[in-house]
Amino acid sequence: MTPSHQTAAETRHNETRLDVIIVGAGAAGIGMALMLNKLPGLQYSVLESDHVGESFRRWPTQTRLITPSFYSNPFGLADLNAVSEASSPAIFAGAEHLSGQQYADYLNFIADAHELPIACNCKVLKVAPAADSGACTTHGYRTGRHWCPATTLSSVATKAAWMLL
Repeated sequence: MTPSHQTAAETRHNETRLDVIIVGAGAAGIGMALMLNKLPGLQYSVLESDHVGESFRRWPTQTRLITPSFYSNPFGLADLNAVSEASSPAIFAGAEHLSGQQYADYLNFIADAHELPIACNCKVLKVAPAADSGACTTHGYRTGRHWCPATTLSSVATKAAWMLL
């Protein structure tokens, strides 16, 4: 049967089935993945169009994080720029105001250390509701179709919007 003549159930059978898809492997995407990683049995993936932290790598070389990064967990406070409570970009990079490259390297280190399921070089072309359910499908360049009940678009603006809901 050709793809254009497949039923919705047959199409879903050919798709990767996940519980959650995170689009973007920047700070918000890695932070979300770390939280989901704590839930046993949850099937998720992070789809990144380039490499982990790529938007930070594209910063001009003179650009630095505005908020200072420093480790203060002994006092019960997390590093403001950390994506997990037990990590510190300041300790990783040896700098208080990290460059984009340093922060991207920190994100990559955290992703590798936690063995997060990240598909790099996967540009998401479309996110659409599934025809016969409340779920959605994600169509990515190089990775094909994914089916899941929830998709999170990771960015600072999206993260802020979700916090308001």
